[in-house]
Amino acid sequence: MWWREHWKSIALGALHALSLAFLTLVWMNLSWEFGDEVIVARINQIARYEVVNPTNKVVEQFKKDLLLVNTSYDKTLIDYEDDYGIGNKPVTDRKKLADFFRVVNQSGQRPSLVVIDIIFDNPSPDDSLLTKELRKIDNLVISSQLGKDGKPVMPWPGLNFALAQYETTTGTFLKYNLINDTVHYLPAAMYHETQGTRFREWAGVARSDPGWWINSFIVDLPVRKAHIDNGEVLIWNLGDALSFPPEDVTAMVANKIIIVGDIYEYDIHQTLLGQQPGPLIVANAYLGMLQGIPRIKLLDGFLIFLLYFISTMYVLQWRRHKERLMILPGRLKVGKFALKYFTYILIFSLYSIFLYLLTSRHFQLLIFGLYFNLFEYLVDRYRPKVAEETLRPEVSNVD
Repeated sequence: MWWREHWKSIALGALHALSLAFLTLVWMNLSWEFGDEVIVARINQIARYEVVNPTNKVVEQFKKDLLLVNTSYDKTLIDYEDDYGIGNKPVTDRKKLADFFRVVNQSGQRPSLVVIDIIFDNPSPDDSLLTKELRKIDNLVISSQLGKDGKPVMPWPGLNFALAQYETTTGTFLKYNLINDTVHYLPAAMYHETQGTRFREWAGVARSDPGWWINSFIVDLPVRKAHIDNGEVLIWNLGDALSFPPEDVTAMVANKIIIVGDIYEYDIHQTLLGQQPGPLIVANAYLGMLQGIPRIKLLDGFLIFLLYFISTMYVLQWRRHKERLMILPGRLKVGKFALKYFTYILIFSLYSIFLYLLTSRHFQLLIFGLYFNLFEYLVDRYRPKVAEETLRPEVSNVD
């Protein structure tokens, strides 16, 4: 049988594919974005959300459950002093926030989650009023950032703060982390509040009781500013919400996911789908967690392994048949050049899109398409005997 004759190549191919699958996991787990990731994520998201735009029941329900509270137009001046002078500085009005949450806390049926995507890095005279109301909220998460000592800034002890930072080398948002040592980032902290799952870092990935997660994942943007503008997502300006009858507010906030933050002015980020407000990025990252996008699954690993195994076997064994499979452009000089250097990139790109449509996850495979070009060259260059055998056409005797 064929597999008995070539068992060494099969074993080598399986080991090679398994190693590459592991390296793919490591590559995807890095918090920085790379050129191949940006290309794949941009193509995938534009195709899905701007061209096909399919209806997703989970996303549609999430839009209905989401309530954004905009603080762009509710600022107040506080006294401020630094090394360069003394004066005033505008910050989010803490008294208005306290008044709003006082009404929310009167609801018989509380919100399912409250996220305050505001960095409270400057104290205000009304902080005590606000913290009094915040301590009454169930499932609360407040944004924070790393201080100069490398630890999260937590101005009010006893409240739940999580990191609201992401790393970028291009100035464009792409990924969100889950955990930094034992400190949760916003998506993981939100998921913990609603699902009870606690994460811990282990060997660079995120570990939870239900399983393993990639510690840095590409965040899709199924909910965007356009959905706010066309009324698909409910949004209140903080000042306007305080003018509503309290009974209307308490009725509306029941079981809602409330995210408070600057929607229109200062907290704006460049993404692959245009500029989006920070609170919406947080919402989409949490939605990705609910959909299990960062989860490490055996099926995903097998699908990646299968691609690498077939590609490895092609390089080591199956290239002897490529002349039979060659279409017309491959028989031309230019066609052969294009096929030799771009076939892997094309196949790996199409496979990335296929996996995205199948799993809603972005798999960084383009760099490994380049690798297989190099792998094929090295096999031909440094294993001439093997290459000669694998490329020698089969000859059959005719009686």
